[in-house]
Amino acid sequence: MTEERVLVVDDEKDFREFMISHLSRRGYEVESAANGIEAMKVLQANGPFAVLVTDLTMPEMGGLELLRYARGHDPEIEVVVISANDTIETAIAALRENGAYDYLLKPLANNNELSMAVGRAADYRRLRQERESLQNQLLAEAKRLQALIATTGDAIIAADAQGVVTVINPAAAQLLGRDNLVGASALPNLPRSLATLVSNWQTVGGQQPAVVEVPWAGNSVRLVNLTPLPGSDGKTEGWVMVLSDITHLKRLDELQMRLLTEAANKIQLPLVQALAGVVELNQMNEGKSERFNKTLFSLAKVLSQIQKWIDDLLIMARVEAGIGIQPVSLNVADLVQEWAQTANKTLLQDKALRLNIIIGENVPMVYADRELVFRLLQQLLDQMASRARAEPGRALRISVNHHQGQVWIDVTTEGVMPKTTDPVRRVTKTLGGPATTTPAAWPDLAVVSAIVNGVGGQVWVRGKEPVGTAIAICLPAIAK
Repeated sequence: MTEERVLVVDDEKDFREFMISHLSRRGYEVESAANGIEAMKVLQANGPFAVLVTDLTMPEMGGLELLRYARGHDPEIEVVVISANDTIETAIAALRENGAYDYLLKPLANNNELSMAVGRAADYRRLRQERESLQNQLLAEAKRLQALIATTGDAIIAADAQGVVTVINPAAAQLLGRDNLVGASALPNLPRSLATLVSNWQTVGGQQPAVVEVPWAGNSVRLVNLTPLPGSDGKTEGWVMVLSDITHLKRLDELQMRLLTEAANKIQLPLVQALAGVVELNQMNEGKSERFNKTLFSLAKVLSQIQKWIDDLLIMARVEAGIGIQPVSLNVADLVQEWAQTANKTLLQDKALRLNIIIGENVPMVYADRELVFRLLQQLLDQMASRARAEPGRALRISVNHHQGQVWIDVTTEGVMPKTTDPVRRVTKTLGGPATTTPAAWPDLAVVSAIVNGVGGQVWVRGKEPVGTAIAICLPAIAK
């Protein structure tokens, strides 16, 4: 049942009373008028009404004039006009020119024609009101969001699927020193660090949300949140980038690193002495207590893991401080081949792992410390190889290519290729991960990331933590 209010107007009393009775039985709240003048007074005194049903031919004021008055008085009202056969052209004109919703012909072919026409008109009015309400809500939300974007201290930049800037808030305009980027292509106009970030993010694929630390002018650091904008069809319609100043947090991070480094230096000698003591105890107990030997072995394993953690920490501190770094022109493809020769002698001896190396054409040189780059390759590739060897029949695929002024090293465990829905993340240095991660995995990636970041490169991982099923390293190429 409906409670919509309807006003019926007709100078024929019998037909008017029929409409009142019929619509009342259908649940409408009905009022009536015998002519246009009377209907105007009812509209003024008792409105609003959802639907006006009016005859076209009436004395004093015709139906068209009443229709125009009613729509002017209440733009929300819907009108159904009733016409005799000889005035059908007037009824059509009422629809086209004056905004009537529907028309009926006298005599009605079926009594239900009236209630059906009124029901459609009332439904149309309700849907239109709901649509307008939703549009107003969207407009209000858009204004609120616009105000938030305009007043936030974080820089916000957005671009569409074609890479054209659609949004740049005042904080971003001030940070970039430009406020006229809307409508311009993003990559050519963004600072190189941001343009490279977006390009690499798109190249890695997946375009999942990424959080990245980017060095900025004046020794400051920006935390960049890069997120795809999903479209209604599931395709990406662009991206939005939010830049936050985290310089103060990085200073605390550096202080933490110094404290950890000092602790590592202090514990290094006692740790070596402890390992030597374990070896000596093992020699003294050789051939005696098996339980004692197992305990010594477990202790030695833990101490060795701590030693590795300390070594990684000291390397990271050395890289960040720039101590002992000797950059030279390097051929990354040669370093990968050098690692492969070593791997073929060790990791591949059990034939559980196949190695597939692909070197692109005309791969340029990079400028970096050879020892550090080889170490990062060794740590990363050894770890990925060990992961692949855990599942017999797997292959480790390593490719070296040149793309957009960078040398890309892609490492993938073939047979467990990442899905497009797998998260893509850029790795920044970290020591220790969540309690559920593999203990040895995070330090390795932390060292890899520290070395790569030290030469202006990036490390991208796709797949589940701690390592993922695909890792991409991009290093700045030396311009020819």
